[in-house]
Amino acid sequence: MNSDYQLRSKFTFWLSVNKDQNVDNFSDQLKQIGSFGTAKEFWSYYSYMVKPEKLPLGAQFFLFQEQIQPVWEDPQNMNGGRLILRVKRGFENRVWEELILHYLSDDNPHLQGVCGIIAHSKKNFILISIWIKDQNKYPKLLEELTKWITNCLGLLNKKEFEYIAHPSQQQQGETQ
Repeated sequence: MNSDYQLRSKFTFWLSVNKDQNVDNFSDQLKQIGSFGTAKEFWSYYSYMVKPEKLPLGAQFFLFQEQIQPVWEDPQNMNGGRLILRVKRGFENRVWEELILHYLSDDNPHLQGVCGIIAHSKKNFILISIWIKDQNKYPKLLEELTKWITNCLGLLNKKEFEYIAHPSQQQQGETQ
């Protein structure tokens, strides 16, 4: 990557190391690491960050478009959901890096519907979540993202993915 390469958008790294997922206000637990808009700026953060294999249990890394907070209550996230991939220990660094590098530099039009990507440390695996903006506005987004991720990572089995709507979408489904 050219160090002055302008990315397709500006992005922000976030971190949460709180193990208690039952806190009253999750956004209070988020720490903004920094924002960037070029490859050089990205590497100035990423080179010094702890990789997913070293994340404490329960900790989360977030890479989101600038101006979007990694909480489902953010207006950009409310009508969306997340595509989840469970990654076995030993593969988490490669999967995380491959996905975020493709996400930052790829000009796939379906990526405009993606808010960000999360790595969440669990006991025996890492959960990688790709958050989408609006499942109604981008009807083919899940199918296209599954293809995109499969191609990025060289996966053969698309059954490894799970989609979960954000709570606001789940509540709408219950009232309809």
